Amino acid sequence: MSQTNPASTTTTGHRSRTVRKFMNAHGHPRIGGLMKMIVPLISERYYACVAMPNPKDFLITSTERLIEYHRQLNELSEGKVRWLMKLYFTETLTPREIELAMKHPDFAGLKYYPRGLTTGSHQGISDPKMLTTPGTNPFEVLKFMASTGKPVSWHGADGFDADGTELDIYDQEKHFYTQTFPRILDVHPNTVHIGEHLSTSWGTEFFRNNAIEDDDRLGCTITAHHPFIDRRDVHRGGFRPNLWCYPAVHRSEHRDEVRRFSTEGHSYVMAGDDGAGHPREAKECGCCAGGVFTVGTAVELYTQLFDEMGALERLEAFGALNGPRFYGIEPSTEFITLTDDPWQPRASFFCDDGTEVVGYQQPDRTGDGPPPLTWRLAASA
Repeated sequence: MSQTNPASTTTTGHRSRTVRKFMNAHGHPRIGGLMKMIVPLISERYYACVAMPNPKDFLITSTERLIEYHRQLNELSEGKVRWLMKLYFTETLTPREIELAMKHPDFAGLKYYPRGLTTGSHQGISDPKMLTTPGTNPFEVLKFMASTGKPVSWHGADGFDADGTELDIYDQEKHFYTQTFPRILDVHPNTVHIGEHLSTSWGTEFFRNNAIEDDDRLGCTITAHHPFIDRRDVHRGGFRPNLWCYPAVHRSEHRDEVRRFSTEGHSYVMAGDDGAGHPREAKECGCCAGGVFTVGTAVELYTQLFDEMGALERLEAFGALNGPRFYGIEPSTEFITLTDDPWQPRASFFCDDGTEVVGYQQPDRTGDGPPPLTWRLAASA
C-alpha cells in the first residue's frame, strides 16, 4: 500500500523523505477567529482530521451542532480536508442522538471527557463508574456504540480513585489505564475504542498488552510534543505555561517510552497532534489553559522523532496509513516531501483580530535559545 521513497539526498546535500499526506487523528481546529488561523495550517499538512468536539462556547453535543461545525470547517478548508466529526459524550447523550449523527457521512464516533480534567470538559462524565453500571445513560450509550462500529475516543485520565480521593495530576493517566479502562473493555468488549494522546509508560503498557496488530477495535494516538519534552522543561527556571497541557507532561522515562512505542511500527498507533491553540493571555495567566500549539510543526516533529529513533521507514504508516484504516477511510493520494534542513519555527501566530497564539518551539535547555527543528516541510502535491 505504501508508495514511500527511501530517504534520498538532494542536490543541496540534504536528505529528503516523500510520504503520503498525513491524517490527524486528534485535531483542534477551534471555532471563530482561531479556526480561521488554524485550518489553513491543518490543510497544508493533513488531508483528513478528526475534529475534537470541545470548541469554546460551541460544544458538539448534538447532531445539529455537528452538522454546522462540519459545514464551517469544510467551507474554510475549501474541501481540501476531510473532517471526521465526534459527538461530545455527555451524561444526557442518547442512542437516538447517535442514530441521527450516523446519517452524516463523516460522523466518527464519540469523545469521552472526564469532567473538569481538561479544556471544555465541564459537560463530561462526572463519575466513570457510570460507564460500567447497567441502567445508567452512559452505560447504555457505550452498549449501543458496539452496534455502530464507530470508535469512542478516550481522554485517558481519572480525577479520583475508587474511594473518592482526588488523584495527583501525575497519577491520572496511570489510574485510568490500570483501573478504569480495563473494566470498560471487560464490560464493553465489542465497542471500538481509541485512547488519545498517550503520555506515560502505563498507557503504552496497556496497549502493548491488549491491542492486536491489524485489528482495528483498539487504537491510540500520539501527540507531536509528548515525545520531545519532559516535566523538567515545563518547570525549568520557573513555570513555562506554553508547554503546559493535558495530559500533563511526565518524567523523562515516560517521554522515552512514548518515543520507543510510537516508532516500533504498531498498526494500532497513529498520529494525533492534539495541537491545542489558546490566546496568549489564556496561557500566560494565573490559571493557564492546557494545550501546546504544534499544528504548524507537527508533521515536522513526527519526522524528526522517527529519524532520531532510526525508524524513518515506519513514518508513513504511523502518519498516513494507520489512522485512515482505523477510521475506515482511504489514505491520501497526495504526497508531501520533507527535507532535513534545520529551521526555527514561528514563535507566534496571529488571528485577524490580533489575537496571538504562541507556537511550539523546542525547549531551551542550555540558555542559548530553542534549538531548531531538524526536518522541514518542503512540498505538498
